[in-house]
Amino acid sequence: MTHYSTEIASTLSRASADVYRPKVEAQMVGLNWQADDAEFNKWYNEQHLPERMAIPGYVSARRFKLEGEGNNNALKYLCIWELEDGSPLQSEMYKDQNAHPTELYLRVNKTIKARTRGLYTQVYPEPGTFFEDRSGFHGERLAAHPEA
Repeated sequence: MTHYSTEIASTLSRASADVYRPKVEAQMVGLNWQADDAEFNKWYNEQHLPERMAIPGYVSARRFKLEGEGNNNALKYLCIWELEDGSPLQSEMYKDQNAHPTELYLRVNKTIKARTRGLYTQVYPEPGTFFEDRSGFHGERLAAHPEA
């Protein structure tokens, strides 16, 4: 275990029982073949991400694009949204954003052929446990409210 790993493990052992267990909303989107990817990405990166990240409870977002062609009907784009819990999806701010779509969204939405999303709970690593992967990534978050 590296010095940094030992330091994190020590901090975890002192952390309170109130361990942060994030929720993740996975959203996958498939576009029609005639869709303008540039316009879709402009909307997603410049409007949608900043709007959602302004809602309290959203922690982070990462976007991915499917590699290659003919990937068993997999959808082209994936966004992983990390949330503190599921409450942002029920918030007034979230509802208000959905009730007032932008012109760009309305154009882009016409090109979306399929969309799927789900709210997931982290199952590994278990709260209070620790692991380090080969890249040095530390796969456990610290407690939401560590003791001072």
